Amino acid sequence: MHGDERDVWADGRRGEHGNHPRGPRRGYYLLDTGDFYGMGHNEMLIGRALHFQREQVVLSVKFGAQRAPNGAWLGFDARPVAMKSALAYSLKRLGVEYIDIYRPSRLDPNVPIEETIGAIAEMVKAGYVRYIGLSEVGRRQSGGRRRYIQSWICRLNMRW
Repeated sequence: MHGDERDVWADGRRGEHGNHPRGPRRGYYLLDTGDFYGMGHNEMLIGRALHFQREQVVLSVKFGAQRAPNGAWLGFDARPVAMKSALAYSLKRLGVEYIDIYRPSRLDPNVPIEETIGAIAEMVKAGYVRYIGLSEVGRRQSGGRRRYIQSWICRLNMRW
């Protein structure tokens, strides 16, 4: 991890400062996780930490990675129906009514990006998501749809 995200833990275990409810007082206000980190366990830990300070943090969640019961990688699914299901489970595990930034962890080559972003936009309108983000998406991956995509995106997370 990099920058101010260094204290957010992908595997749900205690990190340098621990997954601690005093996080915002220690200066980390962005919690960046994925529904597949620890196969949902990380979201449950974050949910416990957030229960009394939800408005003090920006909660960013990636979705789409598919895992087998043994944790093996199965692929990626950004179909609208899969996104809505993943969002429902994330909201439940986190114990929140909305997620500040919701984004696919990468582009699904089998699903047009407009479908994925459009489905998340529906969740914005319904109040379950505040903003849309993208991960691991560059100019080449977004193709000629860049203007459409930019009109919705608030955060872009790239590999360095």
